Amino acid sequence: MNIRKKIGISLVLLSLITGIMMLGVTNVIARRILIIRSESFMTSILSQNAQNLNLHIGAVKKVTDSLYDDINLTYNDNDDAEYMDIYLEKIDSMVKIAAELSPSKSAYVVFQDTHDYVWYSDFNFTGSPERYYPDNDDKLLQIRDMLEPQWITDFSTRTISYRRPVIRDSETVALIGNNLNFTLIESQLNLVRYLSSGYLYLVDENGQVVYHPKRNTNPVQIDKMTEDGIIENNESVSALYRLDNDLYLVLTINIDEIYEGLNLLAIATTVIVFASIVFIIVYSVYVSKLIGEPYVYLANQINKVGHGNYDIDLEQTYFERSDEVGTLTRALASMIEKQQESFEKIRTYNLNLEQLVAERTEELQESNALLEESVEEVQAQKSSLEDANRKLMLSLEEIENTRKQLIESEKLVSTRYLAIGIAHNLNTPIGNIISLISYMETKVNELKDKVENKELSKSYLNDYISAYQQSIDNIQLSLSASKALIDRLLDLSMINTTHYLTDFNVIEAIIRQYEVKKSNMKIENTSLKVLEGDHQLIKGNYDAFNQLMAELIENSFVHFQNEEELVITVAFYRDQAEANCFILEYEDNGPGVSDEKIEEIYTPLFTSKLSQRHGLGLSMVFNLVTQQFKGKIEVNSEAGLKFRILLYEEG
Repeated sequence: MNIRKKIGISLVLLSLITGIMMLGVTNVIARRILIIRSESFMTSILSQNAQNLNLHIGAVKKVTDSLYDDINLTYNDNDDAEYMDIYLEKIDSMVKIAAELSPSKSAYVVFQDTHDYVWYSDFNFTGSPERYYPDNDDKLLQIRDMLEPQWITDFSTRTISYRRPVIRDSETVALIGNNLNFTLIESQLNLVRYLSSGYLYLVDENGQVVYHPKRNTNPVQIDKMTEDGIIENNESVSALYRLDNDLYLVLTINIDEIYEGLNLLAIATTVIVFASIVFIIVYSVYVSKLIGEPYVYLANQINKVGHGNYDIDLEQTYFERSDEVGTLTRALASMIEKQQESFEKIRTYNLNLEQLVAERTEELQESNALLEESVEEVQAQKSSLEDANRKLMLSLEEIENTRKQLIESEKLVSTRYLAIGIAHNLNTPIGNIISLISYMETKVNELKDKVENKELSKSYLNDYISAYQQSIDNIQLSLSASKALIDRLLDLSMINTTHYLTDFNVIEAIIRQYEVKKSNMKIENTSLKVLEGDHQLIKGNYDAFNQLMAELIENSFVHFQNEEELVITVAFYRDQAEANCFILEYEDNGPGVSDEKIEEIYTPLFTSKLSQRHGLGLSMVFNLVTQQFKGKIEVNSEAGLKFRILLYEEG
């Protein structure tokens, strides 16, 4: 298949694909536009009618609430029949005025006492409620269990009523209500139409139809009510609006009616696309001939050259073209000319080929000799390198063994310090507990002897109780000290479990921790000096930083022994080499640590005051810096301890 046919077929396929896509896109867009516009019209119609209905609903509720306020204030729930007759005469006008004010003219009241009850109602919506005494309990059942105001929809009588109970001692004694004029609702809903299938109708929260203009037609049922909005399915589109009385005003239209006229648009689009395809096919034949014919001609000429035919006369018209065809023609002519020159040179070279072969053979022999010498030298160097490599591997094995021995030594040293520290810190409280228990056992035996010999006195018993209580207090102190050590060890192991990031002021955190430690440890002869830095805010683990500063400050307080004032100096600034790195410098004028022990200060349970401290503070400082802030810590002890700590900001 030549290029002309390919171009023609490609254009035809492109036109077909474009036409099909146009039909599909046009249909989808048209359907969506129709749905959106219909939903907009439906929402507008629904909103206007819902506002009118809410005005009537609000008026009915307002009249009912007003009548409720009047009766709730005047009715005193007197069982006296004479009082009830007088009270009913007084409120006749009150009920009638309320009915006149209501847009439905149907206010009503129900009264109940221990013997009988009376009912006011306006059955004919005339605005003149009448008082009567029902001879059955049907009306009474409507008020007995009603404790809250509510809207009632009665499907049998087609009434919508707002009722509000009057409560006395958690019992309903009267019911105030107002029936919404259903005729008014019907007239409003019957006036509204959208297209031929769109009707306004009322449904309750369960989707049951309260009223539909076409009583003999089953409206589209809505299985589940939602808030205001649009519900679409394969058969219809419904717009919902929740009224103030919890009923829903619904407008539903068949989806087929929305899409009427879409078939005509599809036919018109199909005709246009078909005409476009026919035009493109005719045009593609012309274009394929115009574009492809020169390339077919040039391909045939190149094929002849490929088969060794260089006596070709290219058409002059192609030489004169300024497009790619002209460029290819001129390039082909130039290639034929250069190829002919190359053949001429080859013939010349063939005449001197034997001489050239002899010269090349001699050169290759010399090169081969040199190459053999180079190979021997390479073999010698390879042997030497293999010997050196074996020696290097032996050295690496020795270094690895040495490294493992050093690691094991460090582990043994750390374990030794840990074991000694735990043993020492637990030995004292446990020894105290054992001594106290032995002492208590002696006192118990002594008390037992006193009791058996009947020598027990009140003073001895008081002394015994005092000594027993003091022993218990000492045991509790020893147990608390042991628990404190265990908690500190747990804190050391849990340092890397939390990692909550926040922005905080470093200087404020340092000052706060200094004041807290100074107050808790009751240190008076001390001061804090904060050097001005170029940065105070940092993003990181705020709790970890507070714990870091608390351990450093407590370490200074505990180890300071001079009678002079303890001075703590702190500086915080950004590292110039790394943007997210900050430097914390902390020093005090305390006794410091000797050079031989400076490397051991981070070892858990190592301390220069073993009888007083746990030896975990600086170990926790090291873990906090390296684990929570991914930093480094340096220390020297020329005059007191001076720490240089690198902290990395996160986030």
